[in-house]
Amino acid sequence: MRETIFLFLTFVLAGCATRSPSFIKGNEIVRQIPLGISSAEVKKALGQSVVIGYQRSPENTKEFLPITLKNPYRIDILKTADHRQYEVVFYLTHLKHADGLITDDELTPFVFEKDRLVGKGWNFLRHLKKNQNPPDEQ
Repeated sequence: MRETIFLFLTFVLAGCATRSPSFIKGNEIVRQIPLGISSAEVKKALGQSVVIGYQRSPENTKEFLPITLKNPYRIDILKTADHRQYEVVFYLTHLKHADGLITDDELTPFVFEKDRLVGKGWNFLRHLKKNQNPPDEQ
């Protein structure tokens, strides 16, 4: 009986590691974030950390502790050919592989000009880097 309960909990916790509520909520929120808001409002909506899985407590082998990473994950400055400057804030929004690495395809870029959200997503950022008119938000 104990083995059955242990196996059940193992599968439940493994599922949590790959689809934690933080990521599900984060993906829904990303779609709903409107253009024109401040970076502080985006940070408030997405939070300052995200749970990516769980690990056993070193003190108590029956207890599991969340593994968290800070958000935003990375911040870059982008200067375009027309001398405009943007702050690109990368939020960890989903995991594709539970491999211990955070790759760009697991991040969502949010682009700010003068602390106002002007676009989000990789298509927007690619067009901006090419110094073209960014596409309409998808």
